[in-house]
Amino acid sequence: MTNRIGQSPDGQGSCPAWLPDETLFSWASRYHWLSCNPLSRSTGNMLFGHPHAGTSHDLPGALDYFVQATGGVLGDIASILQNHTIAPILVAFQPLSSVDQLFRQLRSSGLGQLKFQLGLVTSQFRAHFPLKACPQCMRDDVAHHYVAYWHRCHQLPGVWICPIHGDPLLEAQHKANGVGRFEWVLPAEAELDAPRNTIGQPIPVQENDALVRLARGALALGNRSLYQVLSPASVVHCHARALVAAGYATKTGRPRISLAIPSYLAHCAQLRVVPELAPLPATSLAAEQHLRHMLSVPRFVRHPLHQLAIISWLYPTPEIFLSECDAWTEPTIDCQAQTPPPEQRKTESSPALLNRFANAEISAREAAASAGVDIKTFLVCAAGHGLAYKRRPKKLKAERYVQLILDLETGEDKAIVAAKHGISVSTITTILRTTPGLQARWHAVRNDMAKAKARQSWLAVYEANPELNTKTLRLLEPATFAWLYRNDRAWLQEHSVSKPREYSSPRIAWDERDVELAQLVKQAALDIINASPDLKRISLQMLYKQLPLLRMRLGTLARLPLTVQAIQQVTKARRQQDSGLLPNG
Repeated sequence: MTNRIGQSPDGQGSCPAWLPDETLFSWASRYHWLSCNPLSRSTGNMLFGHPHAGTSHDLPGALDYFVQATGGVLGDIASILQNHTIAPILVAFQPLSSVDQLFRQLRSSGLGQLKFQLGLVTSQFRAHFPLKACPQCMRDDVAHHYVAYWHRCHQLPGVWICPIHGDPLLEAQHKANGVGRFEWVLPAEAELDAPRNTIGQPIPVQENDALVRLARGALALGNRSLYQVLSPASVVHCHARALVAAGYATKTGRPRISLAIPSYLAHCAQLRVVPELAPLPATSLAAEQHLRHMLSVPRFVRHPLHQLAIISWLYPTPEIFLSECDAWTEPTIDCQAQTPPPEQRKTESSPALLNRFANAEISAREAAASAGVDIKTFLVCAAGHGLAYKRRPKKLKAERYVQLILDLETGEDKAIVAAKHGISVSTITTILRTTPGLQARWHAVRNDMAKAKARQSWLAVYEANPELNTKTLRLLEPATFAWLYRNDRAWLQEHSVSKPREYSSPRIAWDERDVELAQLVKQAALDIINASPDLKRISLQMLYKQLPLLRMRLGTLARLPLTVQAIQQVTKARRQQDSGLLPNG
């Protein structure tokens, strides 16, 4: 019989307690170190019933098994997710159904499609969050707890400044780019490095006030209850009010995004120095589109980093934003005041009213009153069923009315007909809608007229420029092409030509890219050798760590022969034999 981790054979507790602000991944890594297990999968099987289920450092799974294995001494699933993972910030803008889905998914298995369902994969930001640590916190942890561990506040998306010491956080390289993704690790300064750009250069983040405000916002969201989610309507309402309060508004007091773009771009420029935040807007057009999405309930953006960029820019403190959202209440409509009492409601069905109207048992006005609609609405409905009504003309006598119908049946424009007969355009519209079949005939004739005109225009430009292909002709007559494409596509395809494309040069200069990347590989190898003089061999994982761009180009190595040759050279050659890497003296 296997003992639970929470108890030793003599019944005394042997389960390590949580350290302050410790993540579940950190606790499991610490247990792996204390238990002296030689393999990470052994610890995974012991804690989570699966070698890989709990190794995800942001959202570990199989929590039911973990709670049972630890005897519940570390808390239940809800408290673990709330206090020892980054789940609260990831679901802060999600519907409650997504929170329930997160509970169901993580308690029984691994992540699966959970990150995709939360919109993390399709948000332009990377879905795997880096492990981060503060060197000063590590030294304090060793002094007080005899071990450095992963702090939850450091792992929150958007936190790159330590909230305790104000120092820039370093990124762990051991699990970066998929290296060691299923291993249990604790922070070590040798495995930590400053954030790097795509070509491996460190990026300084000191004295960046925007990153400090972003981190404060992330901490505020991360400390909210899992089920204390923010509704789209409340967030959009508060953003709109904040824009107006900041002066980005029209004279009527409505948000004016064009005024806010320069300030928002400057704020995003400070944030985009960190690779994790590079997808934030970099141009005026991108900033305008982003702000419009943030102010739209139907297109509500749920990723926390998108929202944090706005919160850190628009609000003095994140607490102000959260308090305004919590205080907002959705307007309600007094349905009782608008609904007539039961004794005043009409119960007669529409078909019955139409039959009585057709048999001249009731007038159009009486039928409209019985149905509870406007008389014009009823006449339109009657016309749709082929029922005409007896007119009582004031201006349009019988002869003029017949001539007006004839004009409309020829497809004449409504404004021209209205001017000809001395009536308004709205009256013409009413006649079209209330005369059985007239509106359909008018639209059909006008469509034939528009089709003939568009075909004539296209044939004229087509015959005048026989040497041009369809794409070029489209530029000469864009409106005509668009109409024919939507309404007469078969004819357009018959009267179009497809000239073979002439490729003047490839879109991507693969030769130049190959030379540059091969040189970067060799330079990365030199940097590795200089940093570790006793190193005998350079591995691929070392190259990925030193040059993140290399992993991004793995799918195109067939086009990069010089890069492949450089990789083979630096990974197979011993340092003392690797004369090709070292500069000639």
